Amino acid sequence: MQLPIGLTFNAHPDRTVSVENVINMQPEATPHARGQYVLRSCPDLGPFVGLGGDKAVRGMIEVRGLLYVVAGPVLSRINSDRTVDKFTYIDGAGPVGISTNGKQIHIAAGDAGFIFDVESEALTPISDPEYPKAFTSAFVAGRFVVEDAESQGKFYWSDQYDGLAWNGLDFATAELLPDPVVAVYGRGQTLTVFGSQTVEFWRPSEIGFSPITGSGQRMGLRSRASVAEVDNVIFYHASDGSVRAMSGYQPQRISTPNVEAAISEWTDAEAFTYALDGHTVYQISSPSYDRTFCYDLTESQRLGLPVWFERRSGVGQTETRHRGRFSAVCFGKTLVGDTQTGVVWELSSGFAPQFAEFYTPHLADPEAHRRMKLNRLELVCRTGQTAVLENGGWNELWNLLWGGGELTREPKCMLSLSRDNGFEWGESKWRRMGRDGEHDLRLIWRRLGQFRQVACHFRMTQPVPFVVIGVNADVR
Repeated sequence: MQLPIGLTFNAHPDRTVSVENVINMQPEATPHARGQYVLRSCPDLGPFVGLGGDKAVRGMIEVRGLLYVVAGPVLSRINSDRTVDKFTYIDGAGPVGISTNGKQIHIAAGDAGFIFDVESEALTPISDPEYPKAFTSAFVAGRFVVEDAESQGKFYWSDQYDGLAWNGLDFATAELLPDPVVAVYGRGQTLTVFGSQTVEFWRPSEIGFSPITGSGQRMGLRSRASVAEVDNVIFYHASDGSVRAMSGYQPQRISTPNVEAAISEWTDAEAFTYALDGHTVYQISSPSYDRTFCYDLTESQRLGLPVWFERRSGVGQTETRHRGRFSAVCFGKTLVGDTQTGVVWELSSGFAPQFAEFYTPHLADPEAHRRMKLNRLELVCRTGQTAVLENGGWNELWNLLWGGGELTREPKCMLSLSRDNGFEWGESKWRRMGRDGEHDLRLIWRRLGQFRQVACHFRMTQPVPFVVIGVNADVR
């Protein structure tokens, strides 16, 4: 018989219900192939540019074909030849709001704001006394827009195409509820104003901006840095703890009950989006809870249900949330910042995660509840590709286990079983996955014992592409 391999993050808070989970792997619909879908390893991080220093990336943006990155107190420009020019000093330590009018880059860093002129290369603090305390930035209809973090519902905008000039009368107040404005976001000619309990939509007008009648929604923003857009869809961590998506004015819930249970305590979520290899993904992380989840918009639409999976970096005791933070498309690549150091990574399917694993749904006899025997289990997956490592160990510049040149290792796959509803897992049983060219190797485990219900945990720990087609079992 063929067992389900798991499709999404479905780990219930009470593991007796479900332990199904997918980590560093993503489902992909394959209706005309050997199965309806497969699991494949996610795209991962490869070195692009090291900016130096031990301060995390706080934001990035592409302007005129070059990449501008804020890491720690430094604004860096990455040129097409991968040289780096640096400009200082950016206040604060957390994520920054960043937007551009093509000539100026506005950086909102909380207590201070900055304008970088891309032509004169001058980084200038905004000294206008009317500039409010702001953490996010939007550019709409020729103006920079920021929230006023110290008021009840106000947001301000700059003069036309001049981020250094702010008029104390150029502001508006959110109208649906008197809740504080948490963030602003610009999309085309629409300004989205996220409050703690509401979302409002404003358009340019003779007085600056005016609300779009009837568009406001009573579903606000919990985590300021969680707002991200791809394919004309805005995603965000909502005030009720859910994750929402908006392609128009109506926020649609995309998180499942199990995802919401896992992120229920998050208040500091950070997010970015990317589109690679036909997958459009929203990636959201919590620095405090050291965990990352991804929502695959493409596969959710194909399969007709929300598809979520987890991301992790590191191996074993060094595992952390995924180290990707913020993103931009530049130089024909998808580039992301680092959560720990001043590094810009390339996110690509040409790089494999350091490990991949999945937990299957429980297998049981729902009618007779009889004890069964698992005689044989076969994982149908890709084989015959060695991992290539060079100078294995922690690379000081990248602060990450990295390699690529001399030492080769044959990947192995581990199976462990749980017969007590996922509370304890049995002995790890390893099988070799073959060296280069051994594409006909079969991963088989025999004499796995009796069970009334059982769940399987598969894990592959070498950084090679991993594709799972199915799990076949001989059950009696």
